Formats: sequence, structure tokens, C-alpha cells
Amino acid sequence: NNKGMLSSSSSLMVGGEQGSVITSSINGNTTTTNSNNSGANVIASNPSSSIPAAAPALSLDILRSFPKAELHRHLDGSLRPATIIELALEQGIQLPSYEENELRKYVCVRDDCPSLEEYLLAFEITLRVLQKSYAITRAMYEVCEDAARDGVRYIEVRFSPVLHVNEALSLSAVMDAIVEGKEMAEYRLPITVQIIVCGMRQLPSHVTHDLAEITWRYRHKGVCAFDLAGPEVGFSSKLHKEAFGLIRDKCIQCTLHCGESPGAGWESIHDSVRYCGPNRLGHGVQLIHKPDLMQYVIDRNIAIECCITSNFQTKAITTYKAHPARIYFDKGIEIVPCCDNTTVSNVLLSTEYAKYQEVFHFSPLELVRMIDYGFNNAFLSSTQKRRIRAESLYQCLTILSSSGYDLLPFKQCRQFFGLLPADFDLNSTVVGAAAAAVGGNGLSVGLTAFATPASASAANPLMMMMRGFSIPKRYWGGHTNPDITLDIIKGLPKCDLHCRLDGSVSLSLMWREIQDAGIDMHKTFGVNCNSLEDLTQLLCPASGDHTHATRLRAKRISKSVLQTHNQLKRAVEDVVLQAVKENVRYLELVVRPFTHTQRGLTIHDVTQSILDKKTELEKSHPQIRVGLVCYVSAGVDDPIHYRKLAKLCVKFRYLSGHHQAESGGGSGHGVVGFGVFGDRDLNPVEYPMLKSTFDYLKAHHVNVVMSAGEENAATIAKALHEGGAARISGGFRVHTRPRLMAYMATQNIPIEISLTDKLIRYTEEVHTFAGNPIRLFVDNDIPVAICSFRAQFSRLTNLTVANESQRAEHSRSVTLLEIVRACNFSIADLLSLLNHSFQRNFQPLDVRDRLTDQFYQESISFLEKRGFKYFFRVPFHGGTASVLSSSHLNASS
Repeated sequence: NNKGMLSSSSSLMVGGEQGSVITSSINGNTTTTNSNNSGANVIASNPSSSIPAAAPALSLDILRSFPKAELHRHLDGSLRPATIIELALEQGIQLPSYEENELRKYVCVRDDCPSLEEYLLAFEITLRVLQKSYAITRAMYEVCEDAARDGVRYIEVRFSPVLHVNEALSLSAVMDAIVEGKEMAEYRLPITVQIIVCGMRQLPSHVTHDLAEITWRYRHKGVCAFDLAGPEVGFSSKLHKEAFGLIRDKCIQCTLHCGESPGAGWESIHDSVRYCGPNRLGHGVQLIHKPDLMQYVIDRNIAIECCITSNFQTKAITTYKAHPARIYFDKGIEIVPCCDNTTVSNVLLSTEYAKYQEVFHFSPLELVRMIDYGFNNAFLSSTQKRRIRAESLYQCLTILSSSGYDLLPFKQCRQFFGLLPADFDLNSTVVGAAAAAVGGNGLSVGLTAFATPASASAANPLMMMMRGFSIPKRYWGGHTNPDITLDIIKGLPKCDLHCRLDGSVSLSLMWREIQDAGIDMHKTFGVNCNSLEDLTQLLCPASGDHTHATRLRAKRISKSVLQTHNQLKRAVEDVVLQAVKENVRYLELVVRPFTHTQRGLTIHDVTQSILDKKTELEKSHPQIRVGLVCYVSAGVDDPIHYRKLAKLCVKFRYLSGHHQAESGGGSGHGVVGFGVFGDRDLNPVEYPMLKSTFDYLKAHHVNVVMSAGEENAATIAKALHEGGAARISGGFRVHTRPRLMAYMATQNIPIEISLTDKLIRYTEEVHTFAGNPIRLFVDNDIPVAICSFRAQFSRLTNLTVANESQRAEHSRSVTLLEIVRACNFSIADLLSLLNHSFQRNFQPLDVRDRLTDQFYQESISFLEKRGFKYFFRVPFHGGTASVLSSSHLNASS
């Protein structure tokens, strides 16, 4: 989900400050754009501050020809006036006029519409004629037909079945009718159609629950999601949380109308996010007034369906320019232009895109990025989205190329990485004349730059990644990559999202701490331990297997030497420096503060000591960034402990951007998340006792990671929706619920995992051709984050690594090599696997983007020097497959 233009080499480094200048040419006219270290995620104080350099506007014909996705269109607000008349005559229904132009005065509002109430009057007319099955089917088909004529290739039509039962139709009959219209449209038209069922805020909660029930029953007939519409003021979404509980349990997507009414304010969005867990937000205009909530939406990648014409007509905004769409876009929110109601608002999707260009000065690149946002946030499977995004981008670039637009900015945009079809040739004569230069550094970004020799591009990392732009015509590209060895993996940047402090301290340091503390091992732990070798055998048995008793003993020994300020600081230094040696660029250190309070420290003391040392190490070793996840232990800690730790996380949580300014500046604290781990998952009966704590964490937008799915996949859904988890640790049994697995893939919910004995024990039945279940998760598009966990407490057996010292070390690189060999991973698979952790850690979006840029830049540079050439697969197109090489990456990580 990386967004925006590639930043300069210095800004790719964590904490980089230097900006870059990118020069491009459009129809021969040179334009220059400045960018800073935040890339496209600059937080603007007003829309005009971030308006890019002027570019030729796209005509309405071009916008109409672009393939587009419509994610927010109401059936009853998009009925043709002529159809209203015909249906009324057929059904004997009274209308204010049977002349089409005259009827438009009643069903089409103007920009000077005084209020939402008047806007809604039109629906009283349209709903009168939509009480018969055939009328619903016809309306559905015609809405899709009108959309297809406007260049829409994917549409989600939403409606509330309960509004169509006034003449004895059942909910099922209504659903059958709209499904028939959907099927007819998909058969006859070049469009993919899905249905969203809407609950209504003003109706009793049991009605909403019935509508949620009908939603999941028709999920295999084209219903893709559930929505909540209706008046916001006085009808909070939390009144309908039971319905959304059902939707989440069934792994159905959801979107909510919220933040549209000024009277409801940002609180309406807050309630929707907290109680309903939406995947997208409808309208969201009032989000601009709550910065911390906005940051949560950004970091969780919750898209906003923007309907600017409708918002102006309903007086959600006072002027078009007052809409926060530009600010949202620049901050990194994936905004998707939508119509809302084509008839009532008298708009088309192409005219809405034109309005973004006219009012907010969106460039052609930004318009295509929003088109891609539409497909990327469609309620489709991950495989379907990848294909439809690739096809859409191909068509958009083809249209722009034939119209004389320079395509280089599109190639530099990381959002489009991996989507460019194989046979799209940028060396075409249409755009081949585009050329420009930047200052005196020799960076040429015209198409002639693609022939720049390695010696010239070595002086500029951006140029290095832009080298050799042409796309190979053959699948294998005429080149075979070398084998992936341990040395290759050691040289790649890494990210570790779960490193337990009390299980990752080196054995040598632990032995010194035991000796310095004068601990009698026999008296304290009932074991004879007189040397480092003895300690090694106790904590990391040669067999590789711990019994439950020996694992508990190993934990007790480790925790005994982590009880003072100095011990904690030495341990943090030891773990972080080991990560630096292994080329780890971002580390999430996982700590249970209660563990370290046996000798007088409080949980606040423990946290502060670790954070102080973390800050010191980040200054002395700027190549690594460290975040702290504080966790409770399921089955050990009681609800009081949960609450205390939740408050601690809120107090010490990571602050960034405007949050730092509000809190007095500085680099912010380092607690990035709250975890729930332990020897077992939380039981369903425990959630009610912990509800207030999880609600508290949601209210303060704290990231949560939970162990779930170790023995029962049902606990994953509980963790996601009741615990508010953004990541799952373990998840070994997720494959037993295919729909849940598909839901996690679609929502990019990562699983923390490694080659642990638990993984092997709980997934024995899926050790198929790949050798271990990690391949199963990857093949099902679940983002897998390989973590070290308590690396010192286990030793992998039957490793293919020959060096015994490397095997005993159980390094991150050794684990990755075993995964590569067991899963038959290519270099493209490995880079994708490593990238999951960079993209899905608990840092803010702008930090994640910089870390990802740095990862790809360094990886490609390292691998090219060792004979690797092709790293990334791009989709099939036109019967030709391709593997994308570093020369096509263009710095677009």
C-alpha cells in the first residue's frame, strides 16, 4: 500500500531530511516538482499548499474512457427519470409530472439545494416505483448500464431491501430481484457488479440485524458487504453493533456512512470505527476535525468513499473547495471518488473526477492514482484486485500515451509497482521524445535515461533503480538468477516484528548476569549449571525440543537476570546490537513489563528504562529503528493487569507529526502497540471481562497484536473484531476456515510466524509439497511476517546449513534460508516475504513508506552486484508473461 512518488536517496534513509527535485516533460513543456522526505504523505495545512506543478488537464472524454471503479452508488438514487415514468405508468402510481424534464425538477437537485431534508425528498418518488420485483431487476440493470457507458468497469450498488417491502415483497424476494439484475448486467455488459446491503440507522436494531442476516445468506450470490446508512444525528452506529458483530463473525466486509452530517461531527466516525470495524468509510467529511482519529484511519489504511457533489448539495460542506479531499489525499488516505446518487445529484463518475481536477488541481498522475485506489479498495479477492488493477493501469497509460502525456511519473510511482503489464513499451515514439534534466547531478529522467550506464547511475541511487526501463518480452527474460545462499540472505535488509526481550538475550550475556548476580542455580532452579555450555543445554536443548516444564524453567532463568535498570539496559543493547549485525532495519521489541518487577521496579520504571536505552541506541546506530510492544500473558494476567498495561501503552505510545507538536515536541515515545500472548489463546468467555480494556485501547487508537488461531481458528475472528487486533501472532489453524483466510488476505491482515515447534505441531496435516505451512499461507495471499520470537529458547533441527556454529546460533538469516528451501521460494518470493514486515509494522504510514523504500533500494543494489537481475513478477497481459527486473523497478518500491 505504498503511495506517492519515490523520494530521493537521502530521504529513503530513516530520518533523512534532504528533499529532491523531479523534472518531467509533458507535451514538451518542462515542469519541476519539489518533494521532501515524506514523499506524497506531506501533511498540508490547507489544500493549496500541496497542489503540484500545473499539468495539462484531462478532457472529459479521456476521463470517461478511463476504466473506473464505483464504490458508492445507491440504487434508489440512480434511477433514470424516464424509467421512473414508465414504471409509474405501468403500476398506476401518481407522480408530480409524467414529462421527463419536468420530473427532473423533483428527482434531481441543484447545487443550491438548501438542506439534506430537501435532498432526500427525491427518494420518496423513486422508492414508490421500486416495490415490484421486475422494477428492482430493471433498475439494477440500468444503473449498471449507465455506469458502463461512463467507463465504469467495476461497481458496487448499494440499497436497503427493507425499503422495498411496502407491497408484500419479502426480503428474500427483494434480494432475488436485485441479484437477477446484477447477473443480467454482468452477462450483457463489460462490467463487474456486486451488491452492498444497507442497514438503516433510524430503524430498530433488530431490523438491522435481519438485514445483516440476509447479507451473509446472499454472500455467494453477489452480496459483498454490509453498510449502515440513514440520519447520523441521534442514531449512533453503536446502536447496531450486534448486527456488525454478526457480519464480522461471518467474515463479511463492511462500510459505513459516517462523518457526513456536520451535526454528528467526527464522533460519528469514531463510533463507527470503534463499534463496527469498517473496512471503508462513506463520506467521512468530518474526519478533518479530529487529527488523531485521522492518523488512525491513515495507519490502518481505511479508505474513504468521497462524494463531493453530494456533500455540497446536502450541505455537509459549504463550498466545493471546503471539502477536505485534497488534504486527505496528501496525508496518505486512499480516497475514492464516488457518485452517491447519479440521478439525484445529477452527476457521472467521470464528471466527479473532472471536479477533482478543476477544484483541487489534481494532476493526471493523481487522478490515475485515485482510480487505482478504487480498484484496490473494492470488495474483491486479492487475486481479482491484482488483475483488475493491472488491466486498469494498462488502459489508463495507453490512453495517456496516445494523448501525448509523459508516462515517466507513472513509472516512478511506487503505488503502481508490480502492476505494469508485460507488453507495455515505454520506448514508444509517442512518448519517446520526453526528456529533462535535474540540476547538475546528471539525473536525466527522459526516456533516454534508460540507457544510462551503470557507472553513471552509481553516483545517484535513484538513477540506479531507473536503469534499463524496457520490459522483457519473454517470461524468463533470458536470464537465470543465482541460487539463494545464506550469504545472500545475510546481506538483505530485514524487519523483525516480534522479538521477545526475555528470550532473545544472548546466552553469553545471560551467563555473565547470572555470575554477577551470584545466583545459585541449584538452589534457585534445582539444576546444576556451572558453565556457559550447561546454560546453553538448559535453555536451548540439542534436540531442539522443550517440554512444557523445561520451557517454563528456561523462561524463569532468563527473567531472573532482567530485574534491574542496568540489567534491562544491557539486555536491550545486546538484543538490538545483534539485530544490527543481522542487518535488521526495524525491530519491534516485545516486553511484558510485569515480568521485570520482582526486585522493586514498577511497570513504568521498566518501560522507561527500555525506552531510554532504545533512544540511545537509535542515536548511536541510526541504521535501525526500534519500537516497543508491551504485552500481557493470557492465562496469567487478570483483567486488572490488562487495564494497567493498556493505560501504560497510552501514556508511552509512539507520537508522530502533529501529535508531537501537541504533546510538546520531541521524537515521541516508543511504545507502538499492545500485545496479548501466552501459552494459550484467549478463550471466548474471557472477552466480556476484558471488553472495557479493549474498548479503551480502541478509543485511544492503540495498535493491538494478539496470539490467536493456535488450536482453533475461531479465536482469530474474536481477536480481530473484539480485541481489535491489527496483526495475528501464530494463526496456525487459519487454514481450517478458508473464508477467514480469504478475509485476512483481502484485508492484508498479517500473521507473525516462524519455524517454531508450535507451528510444526499444530499444522502437521498441511506438510504437503512445500514442506511447511508457510507456503500455504503465502499461496493464499496472507501477508506473512517472519519473526524471531524467543530465538534463544529453541534450536532448529534437520537444518540444511552445514556450519554447526551457524546452526546453533539460529539466526534470522538461517531461519529465512530454511523457509526459502522448504517452500521453494524464488528471489521474488523472498523479497515479497521480507517486504510484508516493512509494510505492516506498527509505525505510522510515512515511516513505513520510508522503511520500504530503503529496503528495496538496498536489496536491489546488493543483489545486482551478485548477479541477480529479475526480482518481481508483473501480471500477464496480452498473452505475454514477464518477470520485472530491477531495471524496471525505477525506484518504485
